[in-house]
Amino acid sequence: MTKTTYTAEAFMSSPAFLKIAIEDAVKVVAKTNGQTESLTMEALSLGVPNVVEAVCKLVNAAAEHCAKEANAGMLWAEK
Repeated sequence: MTKTTYTAEAFMSSPAFLKIAIEDAVKVVAKTNGQTESLTMEALSLGVPNVVEAVCKLVNAAAEHCAKEANAGMLWAEK
């Protein structure tokens, strides 16, 4: 049986992963900046550089984390 290797790129190509990761990142960026989520989402959609950078950084980190957890067999493990 071959072992599946998970990559951050594979997670990033998943629309479901991106939806959740972006929503979560927007919440974090909004809280960090003392803004509402809707204002942060609007800034993201308008391409405001610091918001785009912050959201992208968090989404990339989430993809890397999920790939590491999946490769370790921990992403879907019972807790």
